[in-house]
Amino acid sequence: MTVDEPDLLLTNLKERGFSSPAGIHWDEFRKLLVRQANNTAEDRFPPPLILAASIESDAVKFNRLREQINWAKRNGCLEQALDYLRSLDDSSWNRCPVEKWNEEHPWSKGDRSRCNSG
Repeated sequence: MTVDEPDLLLTNLKERGFSSPAGIHWDEFRKLLVRQANNTAEDRFPPPLILAASIESDAVKFNRLREQINWAKRNGCLEQALDYLRSLDDSSWNRCPVEKWNEEHPWSKGDRSRCNSG
């Protein structure tokens, strides 16, 4: 694995409009990394933005995923993190056109339509 591999993966995801794993896939990612990590007691894993937090913008979700990848790097499980993320199919991602990533979630205004995030 190269030093740039996490950045390349994140760049590729963003270009495709994928901000973070969706729902259960993000929770499975969390469980995998917490099990594989060398030292979780001193460095808490940033929680996935699922359930009530799923209405965060795609930009916030993407930044949280970046934080989690950095956590994996610090805790000796970066390779497992990248392998898991690469294994997800397109339907396993929160996604939205990048130009809309910073928009407030329509649900906060009562609109139930949305890009395919959840």
